[in-house]
Amino acid sequence: RSVPKPEGDCLHKIDMSSRPPERNNSNTCASMQETCDKMCEKLDAQANKLALNATMHVMCAEFYFWWYCALSIPSIALSSAVSVLPNIVPLFYVDTVSAVCNAFNTITLGILAIVRYESKSALHTNAAVSLQALKVKHVEMRDKLQM
Repeated sequence: RSVPKPEGDCLHKIDMSSRPPERNNSNTCASMQETCDKMCEKLDAQANKLALNATMHVMCAEFYFWWYCALSIPSIALSSAVSVLPNIVPLFYVDTVSAVCNAFNTITLGILAIVRYESKSALHTNAAVSLQALKVKHVEMRDKLQM
């Protein structure tokens, strides 16, 4: 078999009509301002989303911290009360009341260890701080674009 030789100096024709029009290098101030305004709008929208997410993290942190305090304060009070029980309760009931207080304290501390409310609160607080810092960067970037 013989390979057909191309006619002329090129193998195929290039359709010039399918090419995108050449870019005009003389951008007007209006088109640059339009582009800048669109970018600023997108940055503002992102900053608003970041602020919303930061607020949600703050709310979650407060929720977990509230539950942490609700479980740890009674635990602290009970462990302190056990030491003064002989002065409050008749000696006949001291062992029983002390055992109940210790059991309740152990259950409370076990729940705190399992659910880790303190660490969850700290994680949400750190996330909120990071999101707030990112929001500040977005606003700074927007301000630079508007100059």
